[in-house]
Amino acid sequence: MRISYRALAWLLACALALPQAATAAESAHTYRNGSRDEARVAITVDDVFNIKILQQILDLCDQYQVRITVFPIGKKILETDRETWRRVVDSGHEIGNHTTNHRKLSKLNGYQIRSEMSGMQKRLNAALGYEYPLKIMRPPYGKLGENGGASFAGRELYKLGYHSLILWDVSNIDPEMALKQTKNGSILLYHTNGKDYRCLVQLIPALLDAGYELVTVSELLRLDENGDPPSPTPEPTVTPEPTPSPTPTPKPTATPAATPTATPKPTASPTATPTATPKPTATPTATPTATPKPTASPTATPTATPKPTASPTAMPTATPKPTATPAP
Repeated sequence: MRISYRALAWLLACALALPQAATAAESAHTYRNGSRDEARVAITVDDVFNIKILQQILDLCDQYQVRITVFPIGKKILETDRETWRRVVDSGHEIGNHTTNHRKLSKLNGYQIRSEMSGMQKRLNAALGYEYPLKIMRPPYGKLGENGGASFAGRELYKLGYHSLILWDVSNIDPEMALKQTKNGSILLYHTNGKDYRCLVQLIPALLDAGYELVTVSELLRLDENGDPPSPTPEPTVTPEPTPSPTPTPKPTATPAATPTATPKPTASPTATPTATPKPTATPTATPTATPKPTASPTATPTATPKPTASPTAMPTATPKPTATPAP
């Protein structure tokens, strides 16, 4: 069987496209900004070559009660600065990976990329004294390759668990210009140097006065605990109502004419013979019973009241005569 050159070229193109299609779903998401529908922005601070400037920025954040995201270089994270790095975490700020040595990822192979990312994580854990899982990263110089998150570096980062790569859309150290360039969802880039700090001193209150809420990058993008964006909500499927089938109208059935039924003649009812009314029987007159005369009650004979018995009169006792006393 012969295969034409055209068919062979088509098969070869399909074979080359398969790896790209297989890895398209495994590439990292790249963000320059968040939603334009909400008045929320995120300030990010890169590199941290000067730990004292970072401390001043943290003081500024405490003053205005705002949160930021810090992308330090791993080699600049020292255990002697443990208090500052713990303050970053305890104050509600966020830390992202910015590699260990700030090398261009597009120039590195897979092993070198893994080394840059893991080295940064180890240094941060050592400085904090506990593990802080890094879930977002910012590529040095904002470069990944021609295909961004779908480039070789982007796919390697995705394998390491970094599904969200953070870029920016505002980077101006003039506070007035930075305010004009800022829109809903903007991600602003600054560094730990004197000019950037002086800009933030004016820019942070100006952003708040303009009605913006200053949040971390993960809050701005609504990333989950793994650094993944929220799953899109599927649109509800409208189920069409079934069209009712037309019901054929039945033809009226001819009703046969009813045959008239002959009405029977009424049968003469026999006349009832009147029953003779019996004559009333004479009621015998009752003989009146003689009423007995009342018996005279015997009159009680009065009892004679006995006469009082005369009390016998006591006879007086005779007083004896005195006896004559003999003469002496």
